[in-house]
Amino acid sequence: MSFYSSSASSRDGRSDSDSECDRRSQEAQKKTKTGNGKNYAFFGVFDGHGGKDAADFVRKHLYKNIVEQSSFKTSVTTAIEHGFATTESDFSSKVKTEKINGAVGTTACVAIFVENERTHKREMFIANLGDSAAVLCRAGEPILLTIQHSLKNPAEKERIEKLGGKIHGERLGHPVWNPDLISIAVTRAIGDTYFKDRTWVDDKSSGLIAVPEVVRVELSPRDQFVVIASDGLWDVISPAEVVEFVQQYDWVDLNQICKDLVDLALRRKTMDNTTVVLIKLNLREKAINVGHSDSSSTDGQRKSSPSS
Repeated sequence: MSFYSSSASSRDGRSDSDSECDRRSQEAQKKTKTGNGKNYAFFGVFDGHGGKDAADFVRKHLYKNIVEQSSFKTSVTTAIEHGFATTESDFSSKVKTEKINGAVGTTACVAIFVENERTHKREMFIANLGDSAAVLCRAGEPILLTIQHSLKNPAEKERIEKLGGKIHGERLGHPVWNPDLISIAVTRAIGDTYFKDRTWVDDKSSGLIAVPEVVRVELSPRDQFVVIASDGLWDVISPAEVVEFVQQYDWVDLNQICKDLVDLALRRKTMDNTTVVLIKLNLREKAINVGHSDSSSTDGQRKSSPSS
């Protein structure tokens, strides 16, 4: 299983190249191989809030924390769940040890492609927590692969209510402090120890968790591409529109497609920075092409934003 990567960024309403972002995305998107007869590739969008520490940490460690799990050989879903838990625990320890602001956190939306070298069976695993999203184009039609983890999601709202969490409008309030001052837009995130650590919540549950929802997809030649993006894109462009938009192109330059998607979000007055990753599935040719564009300018794949 092979692929190619490219990267660009958009700042202040302008699209331009970003060599540092390009270098980092290539590191995250290179071909890798396990010792158990599987090839795999990993892609992710990490939307930080309160500072960049959590997004940077997750970008650096989540990948290894998943693929180095012993269960990765037999159950990718289990490995993903354990990898997220390990990353959450390790970052929580880092926050305490290095006295990092407890309001720092990040969402995560990742895609892991796995190919069995013997059977050539190809699977995709999407793991998501927070309000980024992934959509698959299958035979020209959009398939949304993720569920938004915010209070706009009735299932998440019900989960929070059962735990006794504070609902403050469409935001999750702190269980102890004034929610007018301390609240968060998502119901699942890595970090945000002010909402989780017993020191700050007085043994009360905020409802904020770092447990991803995982979807397994068996890939076929009908599957054309995957788009992973932060909420800055999905707030103003629907999955169906994104799929229709991408299909207008001749696939000569994936990077340009991503930049044009970001520009479209900017023209529609998105209120958040926007990161887009486009993965072209050349399943007949045994290749995966990758494009990436980012409206942020921070280290890592996504600019940190206080508004989550």
